[in-house]
Amino acid sequence: MNTRNGLVGSARPQLGESCSSSYSYSSSAVPESEYESDDEYEDDSRRRICRMLRRLVVMVALVSCGMSWAAEQVNLVGEGSAAVVVLPADAKGETLYAAIELSQYVGKITGRDLPLIAEGVGVYQRAARNWQVTPFARLKTRPEGKPEIHVGWTSRALKELDKAKVEKLDVDGFLIKTTSEAIFLVGPKDWSTAYAVFTFLEDFCGVRWFMPGEMGEDVPRASTLAVPLVEKTYEPAYLHRQYSGFQWRNHPELQRWAMHQKVRPRLQYHHNLYAVFDVRKHGEKYPDLYPTIDGRRRIPAAGTTAGWQPCLSHPKAVELAVEYAKEVFTKNPDASSISLGINDGGRYCECERCMKLVNPDAPKSERRAVWFFQFANKVAEQFDQLFPAKVIGYLLYGECHLPPDMKIHRRLIGFEVFPSFRLIVPEHKAEFDARMANLSKNVPVFALYDWFYGDGLCVPRLQIRQAKYWLEHGYKSGARHIKAEAYMNWGLDGFKYWMHTRLMWDPSLDVDKMLDEFFTRFFRESAKPMSDYFKVVERYTVAPITVRKDDRDVLLNFHFRHPEQLDTFPPKAVEECEPLLDQAEKLAESDLVRRRIQYYRTGFTVAKMMTIRHHLAKDAMPLLEKPETLPQGMPLLARAMSK
Repeated sequence: MNTRNGLVGSARPQLGESCSSSYSYSSSAVPESEYESDDEYEDDSRRRICRMLRRLVVMVALVSCGMSWAAEQVNLVGEGSAAVVVLPADAKGETLYAAIELSQYVGKITGRDLPLIAEGVGVYQRAARNWQVTPFARLKTRPEGKPEIHVGWTSRALKELDKAKVEKLDVDGFLIKTTSEAIFLVGPKDWSTAYAVFTFLEDFCGVRWFMPGEMGEDVPRASTLAVPLVEKTYEPAYLHRQYSGFQWRNHPELQRWAMHQKVRPRLQYHHNLYAVFDVRKHGEKYPDLYPTIDGRRRIPAAGTTAGWQPCLSHPKAVELAVEYAKEVFTKNPDASSISLGINDGGRYCECERCMKLVNPDAPKSERRAVWFFQFANKVAEQFDQLFPAKVIGYLLYGECHLPPDMKIHRRLIGFEVFPSFRLIVPEHKAEFDARMANLSKNVPVFALYDWFYGDGLCVPRLQIRQAKYWLEHGYKSGARHIKAEAYMNWGLDGFKYWMHTRLMWDPSLDVDKMLDEFFTRFFRESAKPMSDYFKVVERYTVAPITVRKDDRDVLLNFHFRHPEQLDTFPPKAVEECEPLLDQAEKLAESDLVRRRIQYYRTGFTVAKMMTIRHHLAKDAMPLLEKPETLPQGMPLLARAMSK
């Protein structure tokens, strides 16, 4: 049990507590007679070296602070002093929420929550589950402190900062400015001011939100807290940043984690032609707006969202799409876009007009490109006059991928569907590079659409290096928006989303450094075996196994919801992984680290059960087909069922 600092069971790291995940040690320092086994001896040696490294890190940090910061820092919490947080009098929503978190997380670090002041009004105090302002007149003493941390556009922030300059940043951008007297955390919008607070807590105070929930956060402990004097603006590389699954799993901890990671969708782009050409609205008046398939007009049932495409060559198609846009922007003037994304499930119109726009000699992914973009370009041209501040999102999907040398309107932002996991195959990586080159040549801005799973995969997968290349090369080619189908499976490999969110803001970040930080801070004394465990996971993740199905190559490593994916994580992988988890549990010193390891071990145990059953059953099936081998097959099948 951890009793450091008198906190029984405390799991918070001390400043400088982390040790390197790769180190060597000498066996000559400890008499052999003190240990019953080599394993016990090695474990104690590791712990002793970790403690030595922690002390060294603290000493180096203190010396560095003295050399580089000196007077160029400001104390948030010092000996007998602490800052105060100042908010605009009318602060609400995400700005208020973030300010409360700032106070509380500084409290978690130092043991002293910072007072929250509503400028010119009073002090925020907690009443049950709500925060209320107590007027200054009702207080015996008025909270004072230095520096003042201004969250949002207080009167002092308006006086000392150039608001016009901040408002020229992207709406998700923000400014962090620290002086000896005040700290300013501001953005153009309510949510971007909150982003300034979360980034301040991360980059200046050392807080990490690796996964949702209290177990997933890592907060340093220190009696004092100082930050350097800086003035820095931040803007995201990818403007639209979205994961699938948050709407389905509207858990407060997941929503809170997403807010901390600054995940925010901005564009409409998904399957939507069913709404643009709603059969309930247009079916009776324009039946020929709906597809002709196999020589027959097929009008979809009301509410059918997939399995059909409208007749985009219809004379009224552009006009009706513009009417749809007018309705959307009238109901929601703040909306920045509409979607012209084709419906899911194919089933394209085969009328004579449409077939004239189909190129049967093109690759299947490009056959309908002219058919779609002739329509979309005309709608975008109408936007130039009617909605000059709006854009149109759509999917580069199905048979509507962009062919070489086709120019499209600058208001059209296409989401290129190319899963990053495919980059584990060299030929697919070359295909991705070619697509990026084509898009870069023909469109000013585009978006990327990933399948970054997650749920639907039964075994742990670590494809973060492929995702980093995908994001970085995509950004260099002109991609400025990203959607990823994710559906996180936190207990298998969920920490990869912490790295992924950071790469969406800055795709140049070093993956190895992020991995090292995660293992060192999250698993602490068990960092080495947990790092080695995920190295094994990564090795099996990126060793491609493909099979031929329906005239196409299927990559089994990410064969979503199919048992064949288990072929890529054989029993041998289990044999390599399990001892590393055993070692990690043995090295764990705190309850929190044990819980974290057990959390991942539980996910691994399910994966182990599934893959062993799969491979035993796979070995048994051929033997069960012939009477003479049935005696050999039945025991294998019985073992598979008992695992």
